[in-house]
Amino acid sequence: MENIVGTRDKLIHQYFGVDWDIIWEILKIGFPDLKKQLKTLLNKEKMLKCSYCGKEYDLHRGLTLVLNSGDVKHFCSAKCRKNFRMKRRKIRWVSKVKKNKAEKSEKK
Repeated sequence: MENIVGTRDKLIHQYFGVDWDIIWEILKIGFPDLKKQLKTLLNKEKMLKCSYCGKEYDLHRGLTLVLNSGDVKHFCSAKCRKNFRMKRRKIRWVSKVKKNKAEKSEKK
């Protein structure tokens, strides 16, 4: 991620000092992988599952966060994202959501 930000800074602030051959190589090597990842993300037909509370939500709602380690976290709301960042794990409303889902699955 830092490499992407650094490349962006050089492109914007040092326009005349950019080696366009290097930029072309970066695009040839990295762009097809990025394109494949975006296509699979957009073509997903199933709903995403929140990494914090476990609630399923539509792709067009919520937030997808990519960490520096490369892990992808999906959050259904700002509430879940903020609690995840504060490293809270035992929250009453999360326990209720998980308990209700367990009860629903037992009824089926």
